[in-house]
Amino acid sequence: MFVIRGSIRWWLLSATVLMIMLAWGKNLLFFNEFLFDYLPYLNKFRAMTMALCLAQLFIAAGAALGLQTIVNQKLTFAQLRQPLLISLGLTAGVALVLAIAGEPSFRFSRQMMAESYPASLGKQVRNSREPSSATDRA
Repeated sequence: MFVIRGSIRWWLLSATVLMIMLAWGKNLLFFNEFLFDYLPYLNKFRAMTMALCLAQLFIAAGAALGLQTIVNQKLTFAQLRQPLLISLGLTAGVALVLAIAGEPSFRFSRQMMAESYPASLGKQVRNSREPSSATDRA
């Protein structure tokens, strides 16, 4: 994204951020309710998380345009050094924030899972899978 010049970079970046914000759904309710009420046909979406598909498309388009810029302009390593260092710094910063503050967010213990789901759900899943596991053994 740092190699692409012109307004296309900002369009791709803003569209990606917008789609991610849309995918948050009820977790960013004020934003989504505003768009739901005033943007035509937004209420036709089946699930707002499908906006992540468009975000992935915009990210892939940005990567393809970046590669096209590097190949067509025959950029040297000296010219790519600053964009690479910025990308490395951002990635390392996000990894550091996740390593320091994000550890409790990624802890999935049985106790936490048991508190999240009703006890009857486990029985229902086991009962529904018993017939298929019996046929697998035969």
